[in-house]
Amino acid sequence: MKKKNVGTEHCSVLVCALFVFTVLFLCLPQQAKAQVIDTCWCFPLSYPPTHQLVNQDSAIVFDTCGIRYPSANCDSAYWNNTGWNYYPEAKGKVYAKYYWDVRFAVPAIVLDSVRGDSLLYVTHDAIDSINYPNIKYGFKQLETIYGTYRLRKVHPDEITGSRSRYFRLYFDNYVKFGEVEYYLDTMYNVYCEFANWPSLTGSDVNDNNINSDFKIEIDASQSFIKILSINNLRIKSIRIHTILGELLYYSSLIDNDNYIININNYSTGIYILAINKQNFKFFILR
Repeated sequence: MKKKNVGTEHCSVLVCALFVFTVLFLCLPQQAKAQVIDTCWCFPLSYPPTHQLVNQDSAIVFDTCGIRYPSANCDSAYWNNTGWNYYPEAKGKVYAKYYWDVRFAVPAIVLDSVRGDSLLYVTHDAIDSINYPNIKYGFKQLETIYGTYRLRKVHPDEITGSRSRYFRLYFDNYVKFGEVEYYLDTMYNVYCEFANWPSLTGSDVNDNNINSDFKIEIDASQSFIKILSINNLRIKSIRIHTILGELLYYSSLIDNDNYIININNYSTGIYILAINKQNFKFFILR
């Protein structure tokens, strides 16, 4: 009888311990369920110059801590730092859940055709790992670095051609929009732009030589970038910075119709080239 009582006592102690542990576990905050919103974050809702309503779904937040142009109003704080008074560090303070447009130059994701108004979501599991293992690995790493996401096919009824390769990227949590854009845009055969949002650089960024006054050429060794005026417009100033806003090159003492810049030391990535008041995007793959 004594052995039975001892065993019963041990069992009771174990049950009590498990009960206490369960209560404590359930009461503790579960960080995996939801992202904690920083006290410095705010949600810009309008574009002050035009009063255009933006971000009504709260897909974008702005980190106001340590900004150059503080304001009690989130709209003014956001646009003063990322719009007309843009400064390079501001891009690192913008977080988003979506608005990235992703285009594959190859048929990395092939899906059956469905109705054009269907919402067709996939993950990196849908990427062809046999023919495009590097793209598959890159998108798996994207989840490891930034968290769970989904890709929505923009034209779900298309199964071949360039229109079938457009997707929109959605994250479960807020991530730095510039970092994600840079990560994807520097991936081979993948192009990414932050869409449906007023420009954060004050003017649109065009692909090279599309409806512009200048022609951009990069030599085969990717050592030099050559700028040519095609509409008799003189080159007055040039600026190059990374997609995250880091200034790499600047010159305003120019008055010519062509210009060459040494980019031999630039690493793989996407860069913004500003000629006078026109912005262009170019890529380097080492």
